[in-house]
Amino acid sequence: MPRMFKNLIPISILLLTPLLTQQAAAMGRRPLPSNSLAELSANHDLSKPNQDDKKVILTGPKLSLIFHHGSRRLIFNNTLILMNGPLTVKSQHSFLTATDTTETVAPLLMPEKLLSQYQPIRSVILDPGHGGADPGAIGKAGVKEKDVVFDIATRCQKKLNAMGIKAVITRKKNRNLSLKERPRMANKLQADLFVSIHANSSRNRAAKGIETHILPAVNFPSTAPSSFSKTACAGNSWDKMNVLLAYSIQKSTLLTTSAADRGVRRSRFSVLRNATCPAILIECGFLSNKVEEKNLNNPVYRDKIATGIANGIKELVNLQ
Repeated sequence: MPRMFKNLIPISILLLTPLLTQQAAAMGRRPLPSNSLAELSANHDLSKPNQDDKKVILTGPKLSLIFHHGSRRLIFNNTLILMNGPLTVKSQHSFLTATDTTETVAPLLMPEKLLSQYQPIRSVILDPGHGGADPGAIGKAGVKEKDVVFDIATRCQKKLNAMGIKAVITRKKNRNLSLKERPRMANKLQADLFVSIHANSSRNRAAKGIETHILPAVNFPSTAPSSFSKTACAGNSWDKMNVLLAYSIQKSTLLTTSAADRGVRRSRFSVLRNATCPAILIECGFLSNKVEEKNLNNPVYRDKIATGIANGIKELVNLQ
């Protein structure tokens, strides 16, 4: 940039700042950073923040956002989403991280705008985890993750194809793929979305519910302890679409199954780090939980999960 223009930038900012201040004053409020909830509500025609000592609530036509002080928890239209960073409170005002303002909340509030900037969703890679000699998690009654998730993927494939969306499964029933091969297949087929399907397990036998994982943003931690680097990776190219895809699938699958909501979470799983398109990983329930193992062993329940995943994808297609 020529030096003459560089010298003009600070002057233009100095000239613009008083005008913004005067405009805000004329509206009866002081200017706040764009990541404040007050500005967020004003910019998106939401209610003024309703704040108490624990949470802040914003509402609008068919919209509800509940933030929690000092927490990453956001309840968006009754679905839990864990943000990249916590909500902070300063001088009686609440603030998101700048990253969550643009990469988490904006996509949820303006899905049509984001989807209009993205290529039409025509093809999906469904990636049932494990397979072959790798059974994945095994329930107390002997139900194997590899079998459960392959059946869910097969059912989901049929449903998506019937909706006019091409769906391809990464592996054959009795075959395992490396973690690098799975997202590489999405790139080879130029898929528009990547959905990895898993079943959960925990030492806590009471743990239950469905959770959907996306990558954390650069320099932000995972929601579970992780030693992976926080530097940028291929999957971060799709941060905005990732959160929208995860929310849509999580919400839809909870609706079809009535399972407990463990939320949209942030993890640096290999298939997410190396994704060449928007990607999520859904944990469809806990095989370590006696009730959920029984559910996951039931083809009727697995069909409900497949329907939820397919409907979540179709909802985005309908918004394009």
